[in-house]
Amino acid sequence: MQGWAVFLLILGLALRLRTTVVVLLSALVAGLGCGLSPLALLEILGKAFLDNRNLTLFLLTLPAVATVERYGLKEWIGEWIHRRGWRRPAQLLLSYQILRVGCGALGLRLNGHPNLVRPLLAPMVCAETPEPEHEKFKAAAAAAENYGNFYGQNLSPVGGGVLMAFATMKGLGYPMSLWRMVGYAIFPCLLCLLLAGWQFARLSRDQDA
Repeated sequence: MQGWAVFLLILGLALRLRTTVVVLLSALVAGLGCGLSPLALLEILGKAFLDNRNLTLFLLTLPAVATVERYGLKEWIGEWIHRRGWRRPAQLLLSYQILRVGCGALGLRLNGHPNLVRPLLAPMVCAETPEPEHEKFKAAAAAAENYGNFYGQNLSPVGGGVLMAFATMKGLGYPMSLWRMVGYAIFPCLLCLLLAGWQFARLSRDQDA
C-alpha cells in the first residue's frame, strides 16, 4: 500500500492534478495501508489542521480574490497600466519587492502570492508584455514576492526566523542581540535588491529587443 501511495502521488503531480487532492488521496491510501481506520485518519488530519491553522488562513482570501477576478480585475489593471504609461515591467517588479521588504521589516504578513501577486502584480506586469512572454513575467512576479518576503522578514526583530535563530544561539551559549542579528541581515537584503533589479531590467530589455 505504501508503494501505491507513492505511485498515486507521483502520478497525480505528473498529470498536474490538484495538489491538495493528490496529497490527501495518497495520505488516505498510506494510512489505510498501515491499518488505520478512517476515523483515525480524520483525527490525524484534524489535529494537523488545528496545529497549523495559521498557515491556512490565506484560504479565507481565495473567495474574495476569485470574485474580483471574475468581475474583471485583471482587465481593469491592464487598462490602468496602459493609461499610466508604465512600459517597464522592471519598475513594477522592483517597486513591489521593495514594498515587501518594508512590510517584512514591520512584521506584516500579507500572504502575497494569493492576495497580491496573482490578482494584481502579475496582470500589471503582463499588461505591457507580449503574450508569449507572460509566463516568464509571472515567474518574475512570484520571484519578487519571494525575494522581498524572505529577506524582509530577516529585518524584523519579531520575525519568526530571527527569533528562532536568536533562541538557538542563546541556547548554545552565544551572547547575541536581536538588533545585531537584524543588522547582519541588511547587507544580504540590499544585495538581493541589486541583483533582482539587474534580473528584472535584463528581462525587460529582452522583451524590448
